[in-house]
Amino acid sequence: MRSSFRPAGLALAIALTLALTLAIGAASAAFAQSESGQTPPAEQNEPAAQPSPQPVPEPPQCIKDESGFRTIGARNVFMFELTNQCEQKLRCTARVYILNSFGPVQGQATLILEPKSKGPAAHKTHAITVKSAGGMANMSRECKVI
Repeated sequence: MRSSFRPAGLALAIALTLALTLAIGAASAAFAQSESGQTPPAEQNEPAAQPSPQPVPEPPQCIKDESGFRTIGARNVFMFELTNQCEQKLRCTARVYILNSFGPVQGQATLILEPKSKGPAAHKTHAITVKSAGGMANMSRECKVI
């Protein structure tokens, strides 16, 4: 029985495939250079000097959020507890989705927070009754100046 395996033919096929791959790579690099006028990264000799990034100041945090699970007497609640720390009147809509061993609970509250100079009126709370003072709570809030 004669074998049809020809090592020379296999070597030729590999060489042609390699040559074709290199030719496509060179053509795409030349095309990239001609289209954008820039040298592709593989052909650059020196990296361009990057300016050091300037730190961006963060906006002031106007809301102090101390929301969480609480027990008030014999009642278990998830308490929205927001305090305004800026001199602007804010309307905050807070939403929560709670999951514990008793099942899911969700709630929403809109709290109007006076400026911090108004004292206690800058602090608002809202309680949502839950069956267990624990679990996972996903909360989001959106506050707007009014």
